[in-house]
Amino acid sequence: MVNRWSGIVGGYCSGSKTPSRVLASLCLSPSSQTLMQVPKRNAIFFVGDRVQETHNAVIKRLSQLENIAAIMVSKLGPHVNVWVVEPSRYRGSFACYDNFLPCMTSLGEPTSYKPQGFPAATACLSLLASCIKEVTRHLTKDARQKKMVNTSESGDDATMMRVGEFPETTLFGFSKGGVVLNQLLSELIVEDPSKETARKPYDGTMLRSQIRTSNSRAGNHEDTADSAAKFPFTENSTGTSCYSEDGSSDCIPESHLIPTSIKGFLGSIDQIHFVDVGLNRQGAYITDPYILDGVAKVAKSRQAGISLTVHGTPRQWNDLNRPWILAEKDKFITGLQAAAKKNGDEKLQVFERLYFPERSISLQMHFEIMEALIVN
Repeated sequence: MVNRWSGIVGGYCSGSKTPSRVLASLCLSPSSQTLMQVPKRNAIFFVGDRVQETHNAVIKRLSQLENIAAIMVSKLGPHVNVWVVEPSRYRGSFACYDNFLPCMTSLGEPTSYKPQGFPAATACLSLLASCIKEVTRHLTKDARQKKMVNTSESGDDATMMRVGEFPETTLFGFSKGGVVLNQLLSELIVEDPSKETARKPYDGTMLRSQIRTSNSRAGNHEDTADSAAKFPFTENSTGTSCYSEDGSSDCIPESHLIPTSIKGFLGSIDQIHFVDVGLNRQGAYITDPYILDGVAKVAKSRQAGISLTVHGTPRQWNDLNRPWILAEKDKFITGLQAAAKKNGDEKLQVFERLYFPERSISLQMHFEIMEALIVN
């Protein structure tokens, strides 16, 4: 049985002075009780908006980070490192993933998905690296050790992965957390992170047009600051260089816990799960054909391909007050399937799963989907 270290740590994204709360549930090496150097996989789970007091015990339990992490471990296996990520800022109950999105409304809803600067990939890597350092301090204090990560390869770790490799990455976006997955998809299609993109990137025009015509109940304010100004690619929170021209980082710990470059991180993503995502305005799913076609091409170029699953409940897909969620979901799935067929390959696997179809719409089912998830 694999021992684990679990706890809530404060992690920093590159360029941010405000920490994000992250529940880390990490494998320990049986031989040394330090972090397992080469886990099978990293699973990153992005949460949604906070829920106001509902007096519902089920919702309260499934809103707690430690319980979400335990569910992910039970579904993915004991040799997986799980990271449950909250945004660094909430506006009231609204999650604002400032460091992951290039531009958003005052309530944290995206106004475009653009790859320039790789804000989401940069934020993910720097956040995980920061959390690893924090867990290091906890383990060092608890075990009176000088090092957290065992840099000498143990027999236990050697059975998990060959030296020189990095874990694969599974992404989960729950509810509003799906916006981070959309941004990562836009960054995934860039062929060479060191050169940004050789082709004209999708600039979010379609999404902004949709937003202007949306009957949003959340307000109409949009932040228009340029993403490059808000999310510097070459500086960390101390203002020093974090990523070199080839996308590699000197801010990542010397271990095999996480990839050490933007290209490596994006290349490690092989499973993506949209979990009952939805917004109070349009933009819950990417529908731009350029990005969807790019995802299919990336999947075709990889030996193991990419698996993408859209999980949903009637709470989101049958909401008559937000019909755009179902429309965007259908367009997203059919667009990905058409792109995969167009590229003549089966490397992009697209799945759609509906949970609790016979039940009446409720907020509880929106959270219960986490326990019901079918994760292949």
